[in-house]
Amino acid sequence: MSDLSNLTGTIFFDVEGGYVSECPELGVASQGESVEEAWAMLVEAVELTLEDADEDEIRARLDGSYFSDPQFTEEELMEGLKEVESRPLLVQSDLLGAAGG
Repeated sequence: MSDLSNLTGTIFFDVEGGYVSECPELGVASQGESVEEAWAMLVEAVELTLEDADEDEIRARLDGSYFSDPQFTEEELMEGLKEVESRPLLVQSDLLGAAGG
């Protein structure tokens, strides 16, 4: 499951305040009051997902089949958000091995 070594994180400014962060490959998101806090919360959320998910769930998340019926369109989700930055998302290497990476 080498895709786990290529995860990305993107930070968005929320016009209502604060920042939203997401890892699009896994469908994981978080938020924070600052860019740094949003980034740290995203890393924690991804690590928790990798700790708790079995290999089948991770594969389904990576290939896009895990979320079979999204409640919102991408346009609705992005309304009010402005991208601030996007960069590689580094998670603990032992989690990648545990998740089959």
